[in-house]
Amino acid sequence: MKWVKQVILQTGLKLSRAFIAPVVREQLMDVRTELLAHHYLSPLSRRFVPGTTASLRPSGGIAVLNDICMNRRRNIVECGGGISTLSIARLLAERGGRLTTIEDDERWCEQLREQLAAEGLSETTRIVCAPLRPTRLSLAGDPWYDESILHAQFTNNEPIDLLLVDGPTVGLVRYPAVPYFAGKLAKEHGIVVDDVPRGSGKFLPRWEEQLGLKFRILGDFAIASTNPALKVFVAPV
Repeated sequence: MKWVKQVILQTGLKLSRAFIAPVVREQLMDVRTELLAHHYLSPLSRRFVPGTTASLRPSGGIAVLNDICMNRRRNIVECGGGISTLSIARLLAERGGRLTTIEDDERWCEQLREQLAAEGLSETTRIVCAPLRPTRLSLAGDPWYDESILHAQFTNNEPIDLLLVDGPTVGLVRYPAVPYFAGKLAKEHGIVVDDVPRGSGKFLPRWEEQLGLKFRILGDFAIASTNPALKVFVAPV
């Protein structure tokens, strides 16, 4: 890999083949996994959706969609919308169920609504635009989604059986998702959180204590379920 050679040249390190080979193999396996996951997602990729470096990776998308299928999830809440929103909405249109996606950026909310409407998925999915506001649930004083807006949107008391946390932004700012939604979760539920290496992993022990569940860290994302005995196909091997 080019970055390995650059490190050697810039630092003057003399690394043996025995050290470099495992690093390269791991990098290649990671690329292979994401390419295969992208291939498996292709039936649900019917139009282009803008993505960023913060987007859920294909292997994470596979884990979410498999969990929906294997555990028959019907009421899904997603914090942070994007490529995953369209994939989940398309799957639910085929299998039944409802997705609520919470976003803080008004322009991005409109983009998602337009994409959903263009594919006839507006009845399956609703986009809730909730700007960031101060919250008592924060760990470090970070703002989170406007809770007054969320209170107005979640009034039917329908239990949430899958919570996907991929926003807002990254880091400790995502922590309030579980304290806020814990009382709204179904008896049998799952939780997926993205960007573990970029800060989400710091609060997982607190979530585990609150939920009584254990998260499995799988690269960039982590997943927990009330039914851990059911082995969900996570990513291609």
